[in-house]
Amino acid sequence: SPAAPDRTRSMTIDDWRSTPLFLGLTVTDLALAVLAAIASYAAMRSALRLALGALKRLAGGGARPAAVAAADVLRGTNPLLMVLTALLIGVGVLALPDPWGARVSHLWFLTLMLQLALWGNRAVMIGLARYFQRHATSSNEQTIAQASASSTLLGWALHTMLWTVALLAILSNLGVNITAFIASLGVGGIAVALAVQNILSDLFASLSIAIDKPFEVGDFIVVNAVSGTVEHVGLKSTRIRSLSGEQIVMSNTDLLKQTISNYKRMSTRRIVFLFGVTYDTTP
Repeated sequence: SPAAPDRTRSMTIDDWRSTPLFLGLTVTDLALAVLAAIASYAAMRSALRLALGALKRLAGGGARPAAVAAADVLRGTNPLLMVLTALLIGVGVLALPDPWGARVSHLWFLTLMLQLALWGNRAVMIGLARYFQRHATSSNEQTIAQASASSTLLGWALHTMLWTVALLAILSNLGVNITAFIASLGVGGIAVALAVQNILSDLFASLSIAIDKPFEVGDFIVVNAVSGTVEHVGLKSTRIRSLSGEQIVMSNTDLLKQTISNYKRMSTRRIVFLFGVTYDTTP
């Protein structure tokens, strides 16, 4: 009869759909996973586009620097990590055995932590670039060089701390015991800090001078018995040209421990002087 071939073909398709192909998963399960991955990627792209549009409207042409910075950070979203996240969402729809399910959960945390680290890395770079741009408007080359050195030092410290925390979090999620590793880092950090204590104190004092700005190159300052014009602020020392002509080199740490009088920033200067005339001077 004509109905017999159709019934046979229908049974064959049903059997093909229900036949396990990999880890007990059927073609229907795999198709649902692919659809979920595609839908997730499209949703993430749409959410990112909407967030950027909202931040652009909120920024108001640069009137709100925080919104501009947030938009710049979101533009650094890695498309490869978005694709990997979408694939993990699709895999999460599947009913996987225990070992594979645990591995998928680890990959979830790995992609999330990597993206957070990339956003943090981009935020640090944007902040340092704006810091250097504010100081680059000065016509003083030494001030620009000091700002560049300070931003480089601060950027290196922030990048190191950010990626160290991200790496430790990933290792902890993978089941690695990081207690001994953290203890080793702590002991090693203390040993290095004690070995270069004076150098580090001067470096951080230079960073404090660059950020807090108690004085700048060209200011006339008085520190205890030292008075003169600041010629150069380095990573370890500050050079002052005294009134008598010699150059005085002071450690940044010792300089910040003293009370600094900055005469260039006086709004009004009062000068007291005496003069005399002879008794036979006419009115």
